[in-house]
Amino acid sequence: MIRRTACRLFTALPLVLGAAALSPDAEGQDVTSEGWAEASAGLTFYLEVPMIDNYDLEDYGIGGNITAESIINAVRYAADHPDIRHVAFKMNTGGGALHHAEAMEDIIERHHDNTEFHIVVQDAISAGIWTAFSCDTIFMCRDGTIGGATAYYQLSADLVLVAGDIPEIAARLALTAERNGYPPQLIEPLMLMKTELHYWIDEDGEKVLSNTAPEDKEYLEGYRHLDRKDTVLTLTSQDAIEIGIAKPIGGFDTQLVGEEIGVPGWTRANRFGTVNDEIGMLYNTTRRMEDVWVERQLNLRRFPVTTYNRNNRMIKDMLRDRRQHADIVEALRTINKALNALPEVHPERHIYVMGEDKQTILADPEQWSKDVTASRGHASRLTQGLRQLKDGFKKQEIDANNLDDIESGLTTIAQRIQEIARQGNAAYWDKQRD
Repeated sequence: MIRRTACRLFTALPLVLGAAALSPDAEGQDVTSEGWAEASAGLTFYLEVPMIDNYDLEDYGIGGNITAESIINAVRYAADHPDIRHVAFKMNTGGGALHHAEAMEDIIERHHDNTEFHIVVQDAISAGIWTAFSCDTIFMCRDGTIGGATAYYQLSADLVLVAGDIPEIAARLALTAERNGYPPQLIEPLMLMKTELHYWIDEDGEKVLSNTAPEDKEYLEGYRHLDRKDTVLTLTSQDAIEIGIAKPIGGFDTQLVGEEIGVPGWTRANRFGTVNDEIGMLYNTTRRMEDVWVERQLNLRRFPVTTYNRNNRMIKDMLRDRRQHADIVEALRTINKALNALPEVHPERHIYVMGEDKQTILADPEQWSKDVTASRGHASRLTQGLRQLKDGFKKQEIDANNLDDIESGLTTIAQRIQEIARQGNAAYWDKQRD
């Protein structure tokens, strides 16, 4: 997992730290919204947002490739579009950074009035439970897990300090869980070793969770001692479904949620959730890289501009080093400004449906045209910044292979934007649906 200086969450084990409507191909031609109302009438749109660990990266998990910025952008976008009444998360994570998890929880809680939130869980371990208990409904895949959260501070590569404020952290999450219809008694056992959890069905047929052992438990229907004081609880999907906090689902697929909530045939609004995930993953990496290079630059000695200094070979080399550091910082700032601005104008944020003529109909075609123009500008800045960054690395005699992951991601984003602009929305979306 990622090492942080901030408080993070990790998988916990017993006694161990846890762990019509066309856009022509030619540029500059208008897109109309003719037929939008008729084509979209009766449809229920949802936004799909992935929260899935990318184990190919060094920095994976919540706060790694799953960033708070990505979730915040996606949730705000859905809340700003009345046509999108549901957000469906896909979660498979082993945990991550606490401040990212709480930021995600906060933005979801602020938008419950006009948006319903659902989550399809393969694994929601540690920091993943913040998003899960912020949702209106939790769906668990077969053999899934949820829980196992404990908090610690990563003070250095070799020094870990268990967070003393875990009870306060758990209390905050318990309030969120209760607001969304989940039993608050469940939260402390998921985070604290000292708390236990008991489950049974009372005489009225209601499911009961308690942190205190009941009297005459042998006579209680369905009694189970789910968690003891020397463990941090992780629930299997079967456990979560049995105690009533989750519903079963047939696969790791948000389209199945529509059937389960009584909206059969609901329609994904667009790929904006996935786009945010891709952009956020890169932004999280390049922004931290910028911080590192800024710090290196600040640590380089400064020299007054004098004839002696200009003619002193060692000082000349140091001044050259400062210039090269500044070039790398400027390249990263160019990239980061573009990545930060892209979610607001990315062409794939537009709601679309397929008309009877099998061509795409846009909800806001005028804005589409403006966004394509703006996003192409940002894509060009990504390419420009990447060139400058590679050149800076070369001058610093740093292996350019260190930029392979960044280059691949930036190039993919830039090429996709250019492809959408070149093809037009109808052709592009028709290809995506095939």
